Amino acid sequence: MVVYEKTGGFAGVSDRVTVDHTGTVVTRDGTFELAPVEVGELRRALDRITTTASSAQGCDIPDHFSYTLSYDGWRATRCHRVPPDWMPAVMRLAALAERPG
Repeated sequence: MVVYEKTGGFAGVSDRVTVDHTGTVVTRDGTFELAPVEVGELRRALDRITTTASSAQGCDIPDHFSYTLSYDGWRATRCHRVPPDWMPAVMRLAALAERPG
């Protein structure tokens, strides 16, 4: 369903979260299942995204983070800051990256 990646920063962060249509989540720490309500909330947040193009804006900032989302046939990367319409989905996906597998 979705792939989220956050890379960069001073410490060289490399987070990747994959969530399939059934709610199976794969992170660097393992695999776990989302509850159906969590899958629905994530899907609604992703469906609200209208900014589906990449941008190099902010990529020239030293030690910036790069955020990449792949969802529903599109893939986009943004540097330093994510667009406002990405924020609800990115917050959910970033929290999944920190959840024990």
